[in-house]
Amino acid sequence: MTDQYIDQFEAMGYGNFAVSQIRSVVVGLEKNYDKALQHSATKLKSATGVLAKAVEKAGGQALVTFTGAAEGDDPIGRAKDLLTRCVRYAQSRTGGDAIASKMLGGQALTTVKRRRPAKLVAVLDQAIKTIQAHKASLDEYKSWLAELTAARDAVSALDAEVRKTRAARREMTPEVQAARANWLKAYGAAKLLVEAVLREKDKLAMMPDVFDDLAEVHRVPGVTSDDAGPANGTAAAPQAAPSA
Repeated sequence: MTDQYIDQFEAMGYGNFAVSQIRSVVVGLEKNYDKALQHSATKLKSATGVLAKAVEKAGGQALVTFTGAAEGDDPIGRAKDLLTRCVRYAQSRTGGDAIASKMLGGQALTTVKRRRPAKLVAVLDQAIKTIQAHKASLDEYKSWLAELTAARDAVSALDAEVRKTRAARREMTPEVQAARANWLKAYGAAKLLVEAVLREKDKLAMMPDVFDDLAEVHRVPGVTSDDAGPANGTAAAPQAAPSA
């Protein structure tokens, strides 16, 4: 099922991105599907345009997003930098590799830093608990705890504001609601068609490259990257079969 949590603002970005990717990446993979793909892309482009006009008519809303935060005061970026420094510090201590691994929940630092921003709070909590448990091995544990706690609180506050804004953005006029429902139908249909082509060509891993709501790291600006996840209850894994 197409992610029912996609709001009207995100839908415009996702729709335009998918149209471009279908035409530039998927069309041509299997010529027998090309006509249907072009038709689906055209319908999605039209649905996205109708939604954009409805949103403009209704009037915009002030947005708070993780993407927007990164352009100014950036608690997400600071927290990731801090986590990197803290892990490197722990690794420099005796037995520090094991401590660093516990801080990251057994994951690689690069993997953790690619997680969606809203999940960073849990990572920071884990790092704080690990440092508290191993403070005897970490001479500077007090300063690290203070910095990590401040970073966690800042990320948590941003996360709460993003969620609050997201809830407000779901308040729609009847016209916007109808346009969004039509867009969700077009987007879901496009997913089914693209999945059929990619499955036949053994290229299902490309699904997040075409439909950005499936991606772990978004390329469409302005999306919130919260923890709601796809409405089908699955992660954005290429083997999961999206449906309308």
